[in-house]
Amino acid sequence: MTKLDLLLDSLHPSRTYDAILRRAVDAMDLFPVTGPDVRDEVEFRNLMVRFFVHLDGIVFGTGRRWIDPAHDWVRCSEVLHRLYGPDGPRLAVRRAVYGIEGGLRRVFRDTAHGFAEQLADNEVAARVAHYWCGLSTQERFATVAEYRRKWAHLLPEDMLREDEARMLVHFPRYLEAHPKLIRSLGQAVRR
Repeated sequence: MTKLDLLLDSLHPSRTYDAILRRAVDAMDLFPVTGPDVRDEVEFRNLMVRFFVHLDGIVFGTGRRWIDPAHDWVRCSEVLHRLYGPDGPRLAVRRAVYGIEGGLRRVFRDTAHGFAEQLADNEVAARVAHYWCGLSTQERFATVAEYRRKWAHLLPEDMLREDEARMLVHFPRYLEAHPKLIRSLGQAVRR
């Protein structure tokens, strides 16, 4: 196996996205909700901070229990912004308080999935950066050529039209997108 093969194997969705998502779903299932109702934004915020800390502790395996309300709310609201857009936290409050589109349980599920996706994206980017920074210029050109040779059948037309020198500039982004490409192919095959 080449260095590229080893990297792509380590980036496989089952070792990145799916593994983190399983831990996030486990955390969601284990979260103790004291009551079915959230009456206002303050209750929602407090509950979401508790949920986010619980999620964080289980996904990272730290068992974290201490809460920093301001910091943890910022982290949680970033996930809600990413999921629901610029008014993400406000939309999540409405869903939870009024039971819209799955209510609080749906907000928990979306938050767990969004958090897992964000962590997996970060993990993949870190692995790619570590790999890419360890290569010489010649090795980088060889890696691009090898990737094109092995994966050309899955690459978009515009990417295939680029010469290797131009592709080299953006290649880490292509590598970061590789696990999602493989995951989407797996989902298409299952349908």
